[in-house]
Amino acid sequence: MVYTLKEGRGTEKETAYTLKGGKRMEEEIVYTVKGGRGTEEEIVYTFKGGKGTVKEIFYTLKGLRGTEEEIVCRLKGGREAEAEIVYKLKIGRGTGQEIAYTLKGGGGTEEMIAYTLKGGGGTEEEIVYTVKGGRGTEEEIVYTFEGGRGTEEMIAYTLKGGGGTEKEIVYRLKGGRETEAEIVYTAKGGGGAEEEIVYTLKGRKGMEKEIFYTLKIGRGT
Repeated sequence: MVYTLKEGRGTEKETAYTLKGGKRMEEEIVYTVKGGRGTEEEIVYTFKGGKGTVKEIFYTLKGLRGTEEEIVCRLKGGREAEAEIVYKLKIGRGTGQEIAYTLKGGGGTEEMIAYTLKGGGGTEEEIVYTVKGGRGTEEEIVYTFEGGRGTEEMIAYTLKGGGGTEKEIVYRLKGGRETEAEIVYTAKGGGGAEEEIVYTLKGRKGMEKEIFYTLKIGRGT
């Protein structure tokens, strides 16, 4: 079956799909939707029922001032669920966001995201992290954030759940007239909590402050 549906002022939807019953159910759809002032959405996906479900989607969405979003994902049901998404989102004047992650259900859940976000006068944010569920949870994030007049923030930390929780962060923050702050600390939960911070703060008139301390909570504070 192939059909085209037009509604309102230039709305188009095209679908071509095949549906098979029994043990193998397949459905393929490709359509384009246009609405308003040049809004486009294209989706191509395959859906299979039964023990192995696969879904692939790729679409582009364009808004008023050139907004684009591209998604390609695969979804498999059963014991191994996988979803992969890569998309770009552009809003306003050159805003871009790219995300690629894999999600697996069951005993071990993994999610990986790497994206760049730019907005306004050159705002950038990059994040790459992995999250694993179950008894040992891990999360790693590294990103750079630039906003306004040269603001930078870098964070790389690992978070592990369970018996020992660890979190390490290293970032730099620059704002105004040469303001810098660097922090590196590790926090461990449970019997002994530790936190170490080293940072430098510079003000307008060249004010410097360096602090390094260790905080232990539990038996010895």
